[in-house]
Amino acid sequence: MKRRYIGFAFIALVIIAVSLTAFNSLKEGGNSKLTSKIIGNDNLVRNIEENTAEAITLEQIEGEYVVGKDFKPGFYDIKANDENGVTFAGYKLRENEEVLALQFWDKNKISIAGQGKVQLIPAKFEKLNKQGNDYFLAKTGYYMVGEELPEGTYDFILKDSQEPLDIFIDIRNADGEPVESIQWDKKTNAGIEVPIKLTKGYMIYIDKTNADNNQREDISVTLEKAENKSNNEY
Repeated sequence: MKRRYIGFAFIALVIIAVSLTAFNSLKEGGNSKLTSKIIGNDNLVRNIEENTAEAITLEQIEGEYVVGKDFKPGFYDIKANDENGVTFAGYKLRENEEVLALQFWDKNKISIAGQGKVQLIPAKFEKLNKQGNDYFLAKTGYYMVGEELPEGTYDFILKDSQEPLDIFIDIRNADGEPVESIQWDKKTNAGIEVPIKLTKGYMIYIDKTNADNNQREDISVTLEKAENKSNNEY
């Protein structure tokens, strides 16, 4: 019996060690759109008061940047700042387009292409636009349930888009574990079969682009409160 317990303990230690190694390698990479999808404890606190990010504008920017050397770690809203546009960490941004609440750890490496200027602004974590009981995901980025929108059970709906869009939505719990993902390819109208329950602390990530890989901030994904519908509407 003792040998069995020792064996279980050894296996548990191996699993923990492998998980920590994988997590650290993800944090140190940080060169893709998925950089901020990993939720970890690295002294980065997701609120305005304790956010360690500092505003900076990068000019003549093409190249690779290192967090902690070229700009501080923290949560940032990224905004293209002139007509030339930029591609920041895989996000293609035209003038005045934004990606919200990206998280960058110390020593992350970020690739930037293009000749335009880009602003890194400490994330504002603004609440989603609301109309009636509906909420609207307009900009690519990260949104926390309980902060940027209330918890509840929601339908995710794309209505009458002006052009086909590729949309990816990833939902994770407070521990960073996957809860649900939605993938719509080249859709003008789309929805989900079963409403999703969003609990306080859940993180919603949305990436929404057209055929040219440009953002479409003027087209929103609507979150409709499912409890406001009758059963025959599903």
